[in-house]
Amino acid sequence: MRRNPLPWMLAALVGGVVAGGVTVSSWWEEPQPSNEAGAYAVLGGPKLERAYAAWTQAHEAGGGDQAVQLALNYSKALSASFTRAHGTAVIDLVDGKVEVDVLDLPAGEFDVWVVDNRPGPGASVRAEDSDVRVHVGRLERDGQRARLVAELGPDAFADLNVDLVSIAPAGAGPARGLLYGSLPLFQRIYSATRTPQRLMASDFAPGVTRPKGIDFGISVANAANVLVDPDVLFSTLVAAGAELFINETFQGNGRTCATCHPLGANTQLSVTDIESFPDDDPLFAAEFVPALIFTPGGPKFEVPILMRGAALITENQDGVDDLVNKFNLRSIPHTLALTTSLAPNLADGTTVPPNQRTGWSGDGAPNSGTLRDFATGAVFQHFTLRLNRVPNVDFRLPTDPELDAMEAFQLALGRNADLVLPLSFRNAIVARGQTVFTSPAARCNGCHSNASANVAAGTNRNFNTGVEDQVDRPTQLILAAAGIDLTPGDPNNLFPRDGGFGATPGNTTVGFGNGTFNTPPLVEAADTGPFFHDNTLRTLEGAVAFYNSTAFANSPAGTPAIDLQPTQIEAVAAFLRAINTLENVRAARDLATAVSGLVVPQRNSLGPPLVLQAASEIDDAIGVLSSADLHPDAVADLRAARALIPANPSGNALLPSTMNNIIGFLDQAKSRILLP
Repeated sequence: MRRNPLPWMLAALVGGVVAGGVTVSSWWEEPQPSNEAGAYAVLGGPKLERAYAAWTQAHEAGGGDQAVQLALNYSKALSASFTRAHGTAVIDLVDGKVEVDVLDLPAGEFDVWVVDNRPGPGASVRAEDSDVRVHVGRLERDGQRARLVAELGPDAFADLNVDLVSIAPAGAGPARGLLYGSLPLFQRIYSATRTPQRLMASDFAPGVTRPKGIDFGISVANAANVLVDPDVLFSTLVAAGAELFINETFQGNGRTCATCHPLGANTQLSVTDIESFPDDDPLFAAEFVPALIFTPGGPKFEVPILMRGAALITENQDGVDDLVNKFNLRSIPHTLALTTSLAPNLADGTTVPPNQRTGWSGDGAPNSGTLRDFATGAVFQHFTLRLNRVPNVDFRLPTDPELDAMEAFQLALGRNADLVLPLSFRNAIVARGQTVFTSPAARCNGCHSNASANVAAGTNRNFNTGVEDQVDRPTQLILAAAGIDLTPGDPNNLFPRDGGFGATPGNTTVGFGNGTFNTPPLVEAADTGPFFHDNTLRTLEGAVAFYNSTAFANSPAGTPAIDLQPTQIEAVAAFLRAINTLENVRAARDLATAVSGLVVPQRNSLGPPLVLQAASEIDDAIGVLSSADLHPDAVADLRAARALIPANPSGNALLPSTMNNIIGFLDQAKSRILLP
C-alpha cells in the first residue's frame, strides 16, 4: 500500500522554505491497525515471541540487566554535529552502575546523560525538556580515550525507563549530544517487565499511554509482580508496527517505509517494480518536490536517473555536512529473515559500534546501530521535505513506542531459522549445485553457512569482495550515456566510490569506510534481485559468476581464487532457486494453515490478506522455477494451488477445505523438489 504525496505538501514549500511547522502525534493516537496490518500479526506474533524467548535466554546467561551494553555513535537524526568518535556504555539497571568508554572525542569536556523519554505533545525519540534527564557525570580523558565509572545506587533506575544515553559537551544538556545510544526492543520489554515500578515508567504501562485502548496484555498483579500475556503483547506490537510501516508518513514528503520496502515486492525494489509506479509516487520526490529537485552539481536528495535506471537510492550514512560530495548510491536490501542476520561477528573488527548489522555495509543504523535505531535514520534520510532536515519542520521523528512497534514488525517478517544443509534434492543439477556450493574450493558456504547471511559461527561478517572494482558497472554506464558526472573532481568515477563500513576518511580508491560490506542471506536471493549493494548484476547466474571475476580475485577476500565452470555456475544458481522455492512453499503453507485455523469473524477480516500473502509467495515460487526451466512438475502443482486463490478472496475461497486443498498442492510441489 502506497500513499500519494499529501495535498498540502507542495503548497507548503515556497522557495524551498516550509511554511509553518508540523503537528506531532503519537502512534497510539492513530487509527487501530487495519486488517492488512493485523494479518501480519497472526504468524508474526508467535515468531516474535520465540525470538524474544531465545534473546532472554542469552541475555540472562550474559548477566541479564546487570550488564546491559549499548554502543555510542554518531546519529544523523540526533547528533548536534558530525563526529567519528564512538564508544560503549555498560549499564547495571539493578545496582545503578554506569561505565562509559569513548574514543576520539573532539577537544573539550563531555558529560554523560541518561534520558527517559516521556509521552506528551511533541514527544519523540529526541531528548526534550519534558523528558526525565539524569546527569551521570563527566568523562575523564586519557589521551584519545575518555572514561567514566559512576555508582548511582540501586534506586537510580527503579522507576526510570532508559531510552537514550547521550554524550554531550559539558553544560550543553543531552539534546545537544554528539554520540547517542539506545536499547533495542527486547531489552526494553525485559527491563519494563521486571518490576511494577519499572513497568509504570515504561512505554508498556497498562492503561496510561494508550487512549485508543491498545492493550499490550501486561498488568500489575501486586506490589511485586508483573503479569505478561505474550500472545497479546507480541501480536499487538507486530500489528501496530505493520500499520506504521505501511502507512505512516511521519508528516514528511509522503513516503512510508513501504515506499522503498513494499511488502508485495519482498520488501525491496527492482527497476521493473519502479517502472510500475505512477510519476507522482513519493518515491520520486526528487522529481517534483521543489526543495528536493535533483541538480548534478548541487546537494542531492536522490538521483532520479539512477533510481529509475538502476533502482538505487541516495544515502548519507557518513553525515549530512557535505551533500554535494559525500553520498553513496545503494540498492534497497530486503528486510526478510532479519532475526537470523543481525548478530555481528567478533572477528572482523567492526563490532561495536554498531551492535547489530543493518544496511549493506552493516552500519546502516544511527546511535547504537540497532534495527530499532534504523527507522530513526530512515525518517531523517528519506522522509524529509527539505535538505535542511529540521525535525518538526521537514518531518517528525518517531516516538519510542513507534520505534518499538516497527522493530517488532520487521523482526517478524520472513523465516526465523536457517536451513541445515545438505538437503536431499531430486534434481541432479540442483544436487550438484549444492555440492559445489558447500565444497571448500567454491568457498560459498564459508561466508554463507547453510546459505545464510552468517559464517559458521552463526554471526554476520563483513568482507571486501571487490564489487566496487568491477568494470562497466550499470551506474557508470547510465551516467556516461546521459553525460552526467556526479563527481567532477574525480577523473576515475562519475559517482562516489562506496567505502562500505564505517566513516574512515579515505580517497577515491577507498572512499569513506574500510571497504567492507556485510554478507546477505541467500535463501531469499532468487526472488530479491538485482544483486550486490549497487545492483550491479541483474541475474542470479551473473551474481554467482562474479566470484570468478578479476575484481573478486584481486580483492582482500579473493584468496584463494575461485574457478567455477559455466555449468557449475548454472548448477549453483539452480540450487539457490530450489531453496528459495522451498522457502516460498513453507511461507505459503504456514499462511494457508493460519487461515484454516481462524474462526468466523477473524476469517472474514484477516483471512483475505493472509491468503493473498500466500498467493504472492506461490507466484514467487512459480517465477523462480519457471524462469530457469526447473521442476516443471512442481510448477504445475504450484499453479494448481494458485488457481484456488481469487483476486478478492471471500466465502468458499477462505474455507478450511479450500486451504487444505492449497496445502495439499504445496506439499506435493515440495515433494517434487526434495526426496522424503
